[in-house]
Amino acid sequence: MIGTRRSGFLPARHVFALLVLAATLFLAWRGLDALLPTARWLQAVQAPDPADPQTLVFLQSAMPRLAMSLLAGAALGLAGSVFQHLFSNPLADPSLLGAASGAQLALTLALLYAPGALAFGPEPVAWAGAALALGLVFASAFRQGFSPSGLVLAGLVINLYLGALASLLVLFNHDFLSELFLWQAGSLAQSGWSGPFAVASRLLPFAVLMALLRRPLRLLELGDASSRALGLGVGWTRGLLLAGATLLVASVIGSTGLIGFVGLAAPHISRALRAGRRAFDPWGAAITGAILLAFVDQVTRELSAFAGEIPTGSVVAVMGGPLLLALLSRMPRSPAPPPLPTSTYPRPAYAGALGWLALALLLVTALSLSAARMRGGWSFDPWALEGLILQGRALRIAAAAGAGAGLALSGFLLQRITGNPLASPELLGVSQGAGLGLVLAMLLVPGAGTGAMLLFTSAGGLAALLLVLGASRRGAREPNLPLLAGVAVGGIASGVTSFFLASGDPRVAILLSWFSGSIGRVQGASGSALVCIVLLGLGLSAAMHRNLDTLLIGRDAARPIGFPHGAVSFAGLALAAVLTAAATITVGPLSFVGLMAPHLVRRAGFRTAGQAVPAAALAGAILLVAADWIGRNIAYPWPISAGLLVTFLAGPLILAGKLGRNR
Repeated sequence: MIGTRRSGFLPARHVFALLVLAATLFLAWRGLDALLPTARWLQAVQAPDPADPQTLVFLQSAMPRLAMSLLAGAALGLAGSVFQHLFSNPLADPSLLGAASGAQLALTLALLYAPGALAFGPEPVAWAGAALALGLVFASAFRQGFSPSGLVLAGLVINLYLGALASLLVLFNHDFLSELFLWQAGSLAQSGWSGPFAVASRLLPFAVLMALLRRPLRLLELGDASSRALGLGVGWTRGLLLAGATLLVASVIGSTGLIGFVGLAAPHISRALRAGRRAFDPWGAAITGAILLAFVDQVTRELSAFAGEIPTGSVVAVMGGPLLLALLSRMPRSPAPPPLPTSTYPRPAYAGALGWLALALLLVTALSLSAARMRGGWSFDPWALEGLILQGRALRIAAAAGAGAGLALSGFLLQRITGNPLASPELLGVSQGAGLGLVLAMLLVPGAGTGAMLLFTSAGGLAALLLVLGASRRGAREPNLPLLAGVAVGGIASGVTSFFLASGDPRVAILLSWFSGSIGRVQGASGSALVCIVLLGLGLSAAMHRNLDTLLIGRDAARPIGFPHGAVSFAGLALAAVLTAAATITVGPLSFVGLMAPHLVRRAGFRTAGQAVPAAALAGAILLVAADWIGRNIAYPWPISAGLLVTFLAGPLILAGKLGRNR
């Protein structure tokens, strides 16, 4: 880098940034000029002709859309930078901490059940939902002293919890599916200047507040104790900035829908472009967010001419994800959430704990097999059922148990190999990659069998995982990097699949049920294959238990003793990808088991891999079988997907455990 500066050339990262800026300006000019020749712009602004449709579209649609992309990108980038700085956490992002999901749920509830609440616009409703979600996150992380890992884990739980509830509402209101999914995917289309003015009226005062609090923000970098010693009101400062950042996010969501990734990626991209400079630069994050969102929106507008209306929020992750992956290696080192030590759980599980878990699985299985709501009421005699009904119910239970056990084993392997308690198929992009593989199999290979779907999903999950670990080669020393790479890769895969959700394709109805985690369509071949793969994976994981325990010493310590750390890690990752792929075929990519089951098992005192592997499989199976039974009966005759309900079962357990850990 020094040599390039001495030779008079700009660093490659600066050249790339200038190229993106130039491309944004060119595409914006191209789009505006296609609507109205450049020579008429000044006249259209000074003396618009209300009878000219070109002028009206130029002034009331194209220009507001461009302004909204710049303002929304700046607001999200600024809010993301503030979140990350206030909590000293590179993963603290409005969407990851539940603010976006809270706003989404509040607006969905208001739209469906209380439209009068939108009398003053969507922003107050969105702000209330975001504030409530953040309040739940902080209440959960309070006992942990707002530690980075505790905050992100609590945010992830709340985010998935509220997102699952919003998805549940969507599934029960099919008449609004297309509109809700289009809004959830994020659209910058405007019909006037009310939206840009609303965002600007929040962005400018908050920017002034940030400028006034420039020195207090610098003091926060010294830590809470030092800041208080110097006379800073840490609580008031954090509360004021947090409320302002939340209001910014709510304003953007109320005007454009959900646009993720920008708040997380913009500060990191800005930091990577300024390699070697101070980490906190809200103005750089705001500028980066504005350019990033404007560039993506202009590309989206160009593509819409060939593929119809494309939601900008979906394209943001698809285009911004590779950019974040490319810049990860240039990011400065940052504090990382440490692996959960054994001492965190001082009471080991007693000898009969596995037996009790197995008994619990048998009881849940018996309940699910025998008890069910029928047209004439509850039925508790499985032998009175027709053979096909009983066979279908048994197959469904076996598939749910297999999927839960597979996802739990995958989560355990990922957490043990990466040394990160937040690693899971969902957060490392494995589930999203497997989901994209299955969508491609369904759309590219009509009538694909179980073998073809397993091949596509396994390839997608493993490719996503290898891409994550390849982009975060410093992951052994920087556990945050795999998580950031996972967010990027998962966002890319989710963005691609969301195109199908908003495209109007007739196969979308099937994909919607599958994406929500439905077991109702499981077939005999796929269910049998899933159970066989999970049993094989359980056996292989149990056989590797000594190697999995040895992984805890780290790559550097393993080298002198001749332990094949790399080979064992790759074998575990491949097994995790196959297990996730097999479960994805059955329940879809939306599941909570991969993150929650290993934490529940660890909290129960299962320390070594020899104990934790079967315990995690049993816990995952119990969670998903119970969720599937509740989903089949709670709203009979309309089934609720197990992938959504497992969130409601596991989320409160984890949050209650976190709140009570230090009591």
